[in-house]
Amino acid sequence: HYLVGIYLLYNVPNICTSKNHSWRCLHVENTYTASIIFGVAGLFKPGSRYFPILLAFPIGFILPMISWYLYKKYPSTKWLALINFPILLLSTTNLPP
Repeated sequence: HYLVGIYLLYNVPNICTSKNHSWRCLHVENTYTASIIFGVAGLFKPGSRYFPILLAFPIGFILPMISWYLYKKYPSTKWLALINFPILLLSTTNLPP
C-alpha cells in the first residue's frame, strides 16, 4: 500500500485536489464524518462492540518505545532499526471487528 501511494503521489498530476475529479481523496472526508458519528452515537463506550479498538492507543504508544529501547541496547543488530510498529499496526485497521 505504501509504495503504491508514493507512486501515485509523484505520478498523478493534481492528486487529492479539486482539479482532478478522479483522484479527490474522499476517504479522508469520509473518515472524519464517520468519526463524528461514532463519537455522537457512543459506539466506543465500555462494553460496546468497538470499545477494544481504544486499546490501540496505549499499544501504539508502548510498542515504538520498546523497539527504540531494544535498538539502543543492541546497536549492532541493524534490523531493529527497520521495525516500524505504526506501519505494521496500520495494516490491522482493515480487519473486521
